[in-house]
Amino acid sequence: LEHCFYYFRVSLATGFGWPLLIVITVGLLYSLYKREKRDILLLSFIFPCFFYISATTYNCIHYGIWLLPFLILLAARVIGAGLEKRGVVRWVTLTILLAVSIYTFIYSLACDRLFVEEDIRTTCGKWMATNIEPGASIGYICQPTPFAAPLVNPFKYKVRWWEEDKWWGEKDLDNSLPQYFVWAKNVHSLPEGLWRIIKSQYQEIKQFDKLPSVFGIKFKNENEKDYPWSILNPNIAIYKLK
Repeated sequence: LEHCFYYFRVSLATGFGWPLLIVITVGLLYSLYKREKRDILLLSFIFPCFFYISATTYNCIHYGIWLLPFLILLAARVIGAGLEKRGVVRWVTLTILLAVSIYTFIYSLACDRLFVEEDIRTTCGKWMATNIEPGASIGYICQPTPFAAPLVNPFKYKVRWWEEDKWWGEKDLDNSLPQYFVWAKNVHSLPEGLWRIIKSQYQEIKQFDKLPSVFGIKFKNENEKDYPWSILNPNIAIYKLK
């Protein structure tokens, strides 16, 4: 169940935005309350698929992307029921529909704008290629992967990584500290021993991060350390040996 709650609280919240997810949740409760044939048909598909996806896959929303239209139907179910009423209920439903639609549009536009811009890992890699001297040794928390950190030219730099409480890399490298250390803060947690080394022996010289923004509105993701968001938009810090 922990995986299911995480997928709901983090993955779906990151994908939908909280306002739309709250309406979907209300729609779910409304369908459970009404239990009409259409509700039973919809829920009999959603529940087993949701539990299967959330319990057996990584906590990324794209594994359940084909389920999202059916979740939207839950929101439409309760919104439609509210619009059929008269008086205050109808006006409250219209207000909620308008507010959620505006928020979701702006949130989606901000995310789209972020992802059509140059990837932050590419920006960071270009800065490193320009500002770090050739031949320098660069350390990572693990073997470099394009999902977590900017890659560098292995023929230009000496690439090293932390494993089993020591530095690994090319055969001609000893266990001395690398001159630079690159860390995607919201992707990897540092082992305690490595963190002590970074705090005492290094100083942060550059940080790369982005927030979805549009029309001057910025969306700070409260779950930025969680996998669905961090893998798409890592917060990268570069440290230099003192």
